[in-house]
Amino acid sequence: MNDWLKTLACAAFTAVALTGCGGGGGGDVAEGGIGGTGVTYGPITAFGSIWVNGVRFDTSASEIYVDGERSDEDMLGLGMVVTVRGTVSSDGTSGTADRVDFSGEVEGPVTSLEVSPDGSGSMIVLGQVIVFDADTVIESEDAPIQPADIPLGALVEISGFTDGSGVIVATRVEIENPEWENEEVKVKGLIQDLSATTFRIGELLVEWSQVALLPDEPLVNGLYVEVYSQRGFDDDGRLLADRIELEDDGSDGIGEEDEDVDILGVVTAPLTAGVFELNGQPVRVNDETEFDDGSLDDLVLNALVQVEGSRMDGK
Repeated sequence: MNDWLKTLACAAFTAVALTGCGGGGGGDVAEGGIGGTGVTYGPITAFGSIWVNGVRFDTSASEIYVDGERSDEDMLGLGMVVTVRGTVSSDGTSGTADRVDFSGEVEGPVTSLEVSPDGSGSMIVLGQVIVFDADTVIESEDAPIQPADIPLGALVEISGFTDGSGVIVATRVEIENPEWENEEVKVKGLIQDLSATTFRIGELLVEWSQVALLPDEPLVNGLYVEVYSQRGFDDDGRLLADRIELEDDGSDGIGEEDEDVDILGVVTAPLTAGVFELNGQPVRVNDETEFDDGSLDDLVLNALVQVEGSRMDGK
């Protein structure tokens, strides 16, 4: 990986250690980003138009895409992790979004659910482990519900961040149907244990030998893909893939060279020799880096962190 986030000349790069694992409906978020044209990546925390990473983005003239299809703001919800491309004011508190993109991490039936008295817990969807807490937005038909009221077997879509161990830290859990009725499901992840007929994503075994639509790039272990299935599962519990798309795992970075970026996410590799990874994105820390509400000691595996800086190309 040879693309990096770098500190700006005026030390405008900040790293903000955040509390809570969900971060969808509240928690501590930085009060605005850096000004200029660039990319902001994080969960929607309020509307009017949309607030992402402490910046209010005007979306009145935005192109909005949900799962790759042209949509409108009514299809967005609190806690959805979005990529916003546009401009931010010099004080870092407001901006104009040219384009907003959303794509959930996994969509499928809930097969396991554990909830603690404090509202935190975990669930399994399509073999993927999802964790949530009191900050995670959980909605059914646009109305919030309690985690313990999520029905087993419900069709849900999860938005959030994948941590260093492959666990999805949920910022939003949306119940699309209280009972899964063989609607199309999808899951993102790294291909593991690839054979001529099957591979794994997390604990999910995918049967892909009958897929008609595959990426141009051959399937190999470690490739990050999104798998769609309308047929559901076979008698052996394998997900019958109908199409497979190549996805961006974030390792190539967010934004273009020298473009300003503002990213909220999970530390997927701890600080080593001045570099850590955020959502798989390498981030360089140096003597000019400023810290708000945190320090180098907070850049540990699975910490929720916000960084601001600019993209550079180099090693």
